[in-house]
Amino acid sequence: MNSALDSVQVQGANERKRQTAILILAELIHHVPTLINVQHVEGFLQVMWDSLHDPRSSIREGTVKVLKWCLSFLRGRAEYSSVTYERIYQPAAQFLRSNKNPEVIHGSMLVLIEILANSDPNMISTFEEICELVFSFKDHRSSTIRKTVIQCIPQLAQHDPELFSKGYLSISSVYLIQTMKREPDMVVHVGYLAKALGEKILPVFDDILAVTLEMLHDKPTISKEMLSYITLSASALGPHLHTSFEPILEQMFTVEFEKPLVDTLSKVALHIPGLKQYIQKQLLEKVTQILKSTEGEEEILKSFNTLVPTTENTDKLSLGLETLATFDFGQLELREVVQEHVIPYLSYDNPAIRRKSILACTKLLVNGEVPPVNSPATEIIVSAIRKLFSVAMTDPDDSIRVTVLTSFVPSYDRYLVQPDFLKKLFLFLNDSLSQVQELAIILLGRLSQYNPAYIHPILRSTFMKYLKALDYADLAHKERCVTLFSLIVRSVPKLIQPYTGPIVNIILQKLRSKESQILSSNCLAVIGDISSVAGKEMRKYFDELFPLVIESFEDPNSSHKRKIALKTLGELIESTGYVIKPLLMNPKLLDMIFAKIKRTGSIKVAVLLVRLLGIIGAIDPYRH
Repeated sequence: MNSALDSVQVQGANERKRQTAILILAELIHHVPTLINVQHVEGFLQVMWDSLHDPRSSIREGTVKVLKWCLSFLRGRAEYSSVTYERIYQPAAQFLRSNKNPEVIHGSMLVLIEILANSDPNMISTFEEICELVFSFKDHRSSTIRKTVIQCIPQLAQHDPELFSKGYLSISSVYLIQTMKREPDMVVHVGYLAKALGEKILPVFDDILAVTLEMLHDKPTISKEMLSYITLSASALGPHLHTSFEPILEQMFTVEFEKPLVDTLSKVALHIPGLKQYIQKQLLEKVTQILKSTEGEEEILKSFNTLVPTTENTDKLSLGLETLATFDFGQLELREVVQEHVIPYLSYDNPAIRRKSILACTKLLVNGEVPPVNSPATEIIVSAIRKLFSVAMTDPDDSIRVTVLTSFVPSYDRYLVQPDFLKKLFLFLNDSLSQVQELAIILLGRLSQYNPAYIHPILRSTFMKYLKALDYADLAHKERCVTLFSLIVRSVPKLIQPYTGPIVNIILQKLRSKESQILSSNCLAVIGDISSVAGKEMRKYFDELFPLVIESFEDPNSSHKRKIALKTLGELIESTGYVIKPLLMNPKLLDMIFAKIKRTGSIKVAVLLVRLLGIIGAIDPYRH
């Protein structure tokens, strides 16, 4: 730190060293603020001016970055901040009044921006002086300085919105409008001004919107700066823009369809509820046009099972489907849109498009109110689910099966409990991909509350198969079976409870065998899950289980195993209701827990340890 501060002052042949020092200071203050003290900040403030006026903009901007962090550091220290702001402001103001060098002016104005951003609105005595200084450079020949004036305006407004709106809003709006026409990229700062002033900007905002409309007219795309400005304005003014924003939206729907545009429309709909329905309908129309044909003419759907031909613009098609899956279309009934324009893409040749069509389909099918049982809408949903299952079972891409099963949210349960669909779900229990098996178990466990008579026998035979595999399968298969079995325990606890005894005996045997760390960890997890299900029935196995869990809790070879053992220990003690017995069986248990709390570097482990203390209960305050 001290070396970097010394290097900041170096001139002449060592300019590169000075630039490096600035970068080091910026990173140190940003990433290791605990190394910084008031003396370091004071030292930098004394030597920063030469770097702030350096001919190279990179050094000036790097120095301002360090200044920003210094002022942020001092902001919570009232005894330093007010004096420091004045000590920085006076030289900056003097440079702006007396120096004609563009680099000096630029660096000094950057200092003003940071003072405004980091100081409290108690500088009323100097606020008007700062405003006059800033606006005196609005017509400077240097484009860099003019841009810096633009950057200053929102900061001035944010510092004192009341005083700014009374004395400087008019001149600012005229200047910003002129700049928007000349340099469209600077339009984002109008958004920052709107955010700073809120409703106070309304008297001049119609003029700004008129220029905005001109800038959007006949444009093929909208710049990211313009989109940011629109978002900021909608956020700042909300319903006040209900009427005046409609022409802006009309222009937005005529440009190239891109993700930043969709994101902006989403935010406008959020902040201006009165325009939400208009945005939803226009966006839906835009997306359906894309899905019909990338050229806007050719229809791509004539029947349910037609394979959609390859499009020329996969990116646009992908964005259209993604928009359907993620945009908030409220309560619009979109099932016919799904049937006509989305389902055909389930057979598209690009797997990414197939995945996005699944997401769009499953989201929109259950959008809106639940339809009556025998209604056309229900027929569309059931037909689409049948198609989704067909795609999941025949698609060569594993991720398609995962996407389909993940997309079946609880809103689909009323349809999935039908025997025809349950039979298809049962097939996924034997899938080659573990993730698919896990998703099938979770889904069937959720559905079992509606149709237990149909689902429980299949899951019972499945978990019996997993238990038998522990006797003859290879190690990797055993580890997988225990993981899946644990998932069944969590997903269908009522099914497992009658079989607690045989299950615990088998798991005990595997725990004692110590075939692998992973298998032991998975078996411990099963014990914890069964304990939560069986409750006090676990008391008859406590004497056998407790020493094994403690042994794993102290295992120095696997942190993962220790964490699982810790969680299991808490579940076992909590379910049995034993409080004294664990301490009698292991008198050093509390000492062990306190020692681990002191040593652990993981917050999650510390939480589990404290929870275990809470489960055990009374602690001797004179001892611990």
